[in-house]
Amino acid sequence: MFPLLVTMYVLPAHREERDALAEYGEQYRRYKAETPVFFPRLGSAVQSLP
Repeated sequence: MFPLLVTMYVLPAHREERDALAEYGEQYRRYKAETPVFFPRLGSAVQSLP
């Protein structure tokens, strides 16, 4: 069941990413380079704490 649920989540995410790239172009490409897809980078969150 888990593989099916992951597939149902990942496929639309890739379509949305393609659409965002078509609409926002280079601005979205820069955002994508700095932002993880599914899981946050914990190291950057810890570094930003006061």
